[in-house]
Amino acid sequence: MGRRYRKQSGGETMNWKFGKEIPDISLVEEFEKLHHVKLDLDFITTVKNSNGGYPEKDTVDTQTSKGKTVQCLLSFGKSDDDNIWAANKDATNVLRFASNDFGGYFAFDSDGRVLFQNHETGETEYVAECFSDFVNRLY
Repeated sequence: MGRRYRKQSGGETMNWKFGKEIPDISLVEEFEKLHHVKLDLDFITTVKNSNGGYPEKDTVDTQTSKGKTVQCLLSFGKSDDDNIWAANKDATNVLRFASNDFGGYFAFDSDGRVLFQNHETGETEYVAECFSDFVNRLY
């Protein structure tokens, strides 16, 4: 049974620096099939035009810590350096979608909530209920 990710619209618009159009939108569908997921529609809308982009506001607080930086959205381009394909090869119980400056990841859990995953311990910290909520919490 595949995982489903909720969609929650609303909130402010985020500017993403250095993002580019996704090379081929069918890559999103290919990724969803490979991982048996249906990605958040707000996330898909964002990566369509800001694939691999860096958020203008790049800091977010988790439930247990303050000031986690968001480096960039992971790219759907398979040959790009920070790509979603490579980042999720060894991922379990989460779906990584963005990196931070220190090797950690922001990821969706099976209910579409956004978590921060520590790269050294694998432990996760709650960030937001969905992608839109995550974007709205950035400062």
